[in-house]
Amino acid sequence: MTMPETEQVDRDARDAEREIDEREYERARRTRLLLSAGLVVLFLLLLVVLGFVARIVTPVGRPAAGELPEGLTWVRSIYGWGATEDTQLNGPSDVGVGPDGTIWVADSRRFQIVGFTPTGALKAILSQGPGAVFPQSFDVAEDGDLYVCDFAHDRIVVLTPDNRVVREWKVQLPMEISVRGDRVVVGSRGGVAVYDREGNAISWWGERGSDPDQFDVVRGVAIGPDGLIYVSDTQNHRLKAYTEKGELKWVYPSPEEMKRFKEKPSAEETEAAKAPFQIPAGMTFDAAGRLLVVDPFEFAIMHVDTSNGHVLERWGEFGERDGFFGYPTSIDYDPARDWYVVADTANNRVQIVRLPGSGGGVAAAVRRAWGGPMWACYGPLILLLLAVIVAVVGRRRSRSAEPDEESEGSET
Repeated sequence: MTMPETEQVDRDARDAEREIDEREYERARRTRLLLSAGLVVLFLLLLVVLGFVARIVTPVGRPAAGELPEGLTWVRSIYGWGATEDTQLNGPSDVGVGPDGTIWVADSRRFQIVGFTPTGALKAILSQGPGAVFPQSFDVAEDGDLYVCDFAHDRIVVLTPDNRVVREWKVQLPMEISVRGDRVVVGSRGGVAVYDREGNAISWWGERGSDPDQFDVVRGVAIGPDGLIYVSDTQNHRLKAYTEKGELKWVYPSPEEMKRFKEKPSAEETEAAKAPFQIPAGMTFDAAGRLLVVDPFEFAIMHVDTSNGHVLERWGEFGERDGFFGYPTSIDYDPARDWYVVADTANNRVQIVRLPGSGGGVAAAVRRAWGGPMWACYGPLILLLLAVIVAVVGRRRSRSAEPDEESEGSET
């Protein structure tokens, strides 16, 4: 083959190679356009989903932050599970949160305990029928069983979440109960008793009266992380702390302080001389180890110092609007969702609220985001992320496939 023929063959080979490169470049360009269009569609889809979720999680008539009592964040209110009167809560007397997040409510006027999902949907109704169990109050154990104060029949009844009776034992006029670990504490009109989970008595103390070692209706008990037993001595307008054996650690206000509160204060002393509690009731501990107490006549949630009973912070105001309280009687805390569930008794509802300093932290925020309504956005987000990755990889490949004009020029 002569030299001109060789050059012609080389030129034809280069032309064929250039044609292949141009076709690959054109194919890569179309791929980039398709990926760009796909990214735009996914982004618009994500915006639509976000708008849809926002409408779901924002109830109609949600109060604006500026309209709520200072420091309180309203999440939702649960009024019932249907549109008829018999499916509406009627003066709920107690609330408790199960380990799975179920919100249990004592609808004692109908002799039943109603369970709701965290979103407020009906989950279960526990009832033994009129006259069988009168659920004055209850607490939920770590295993999910409900320990119920059956006030009308002088007993404690243990129910499973599917309404089976596990056990029961006699207790005179039980009014409030707290379960922690292997201990069950029961408060009554005139005393406190400690049991194991099987109902065997460990200790008991108290009698009806107003002395420091006496009681006048116990409407709140809680076993603290420190093992102490905290008590709302409701009609005596005070709180107390005891050891498991009944040793009194403190009472607040003390008899001397209560006497001072009852004296007519001067104009300058009016606020300082006001008694801290009117009728303290339900109580719970949050993730920060704080003791929270509701006082129906104060229409408030109070953060109480566990070393002396003094009120450190308070949230709440009287009202019928969401975020306000009408004689709240009970409170419980959900550590997984970092919120408080309150029996807003006179308003015939349960309110879910958040308070600053609860101790839920980042872990609770992540759990809320993963388990909440935002899960609907995860699919589009993942698709969008994958599309971006594919687009970046495709662009790098297309750049490598672009014709090298400089090298072409040197060859010609």
